[in-house]
Amino acid sequence: MAESLEDLELPERALPYARRAVEMAPQDADAHARLGRLYQALGQAEAAEASLRRALELNQRWYLSDLTGLYAAQGRHEDLVALLEPAAEGWTLQEPSLLLLADAYGALGRFSDQISFLRSLLERDEDNYNAQLALGRALEAQGESRDARRYFEQFLETTAPLTSKADSSCDCYCEVLSTRAEIEAKLAGADEATRNGGN
Repeated sequence: MAESLEDLELPERALPYARRAVEMAPQDADAHARLGRLYQALGQAEAAEASLRRALELNQRWYLSDLTGLYAAQGRHEDLVALLEPAAEGWTLQEPSLLLLADAYGALGRFSDQISFLRSLLERDEDNYNAQLALGRALEAQGESRDARRYFEQFLETTAPLTSKADSSCDCYCEVLSTRAEIEAKLAGADEATRNGGN
């Protein structure tokens, strides 16, 4: 019942059912995660964290993203790093969590860690366009425009095949197209500035 009410976006009505599910099955990671997501939807951050931590204790593999999502939404970058670094060492994280770790490094001013980590992601998968884009932006923020350009160009090359698949009903393709347009304009502006500066 709690899950169907949650699906209907009625977290206040689903909450008592989710609490009861946890009482009935205290070792059920799904029940704890569902309760944590409901608390989060209701703005009860401390209760959400406690439930999501318990889900993570019961099933580390599946519920890490729920807790990292909570920390990211709250801007708790140090907590994100503490939670994600150990898992990143064994490469057991999914890509969104890996990118959250890179973002957290940057937010904490740990730019060399951020850049080094993103480079290691690309060593593992050179066609990871999200890592290419993030590394380009991180290098650009550090004033390393030549290196940044290289990764922006790789992003454009890697995402080129996606443009033929783009359709307005898919947010992921629309986001890629929008980002491609932003990067193309950025590179064109840099080229124009170089030409004008050379005259």
